[in-house]
Amino acid sequence: MTLATKDVVSSFVDAWDYMTGQYPGHLHARTPGLAVSLSQTNCSFFNMLVVDRPIDSAAELHGVFAEARRQDAQCPHDSMVVVCPEWLPDGAEAVLADHRMVHFMNMWGMCADQLLPPRRSPPALDFRLAAD
Repeated sequence: MTLATKDVVSSFVDAWDYMTGQYPGHLHARTPGLAVSLSQTNCSFFNMLVVDRPIDSAAELHGVFAEARRQDAQCPHDSMVVVCPEWLPDGAEAVLADHRMVHFMNMWGMCADQLLPPRRSPPALDFRLAAD
């Protein structure tokens, strides 16, 4: 796991908080291991429960999912739990099955510890003031 992964997840949570915050009655909460962004709408894509850090054990994952269920109970609509696969502990498949979690979709982003230099020079730009 890289620091960049934490930054990507944090940016994701911030974006979902911003989007879901536009809806009246939205719910945002942070609990140990879980970021909650519920729009309270019937679009599960805007009702997200995000595991926001690496989980060390199956027992801890059970606890995070139990908290996700408690938070989800505050929303009358479906929600999605987002988990970074590299943050799951050994035995996670059994925990996912115990909580009746199924894979729904891949969310992806790009992160790297460092970027390679550009392959070519940037183009010359001509900035002009536009006035009507």
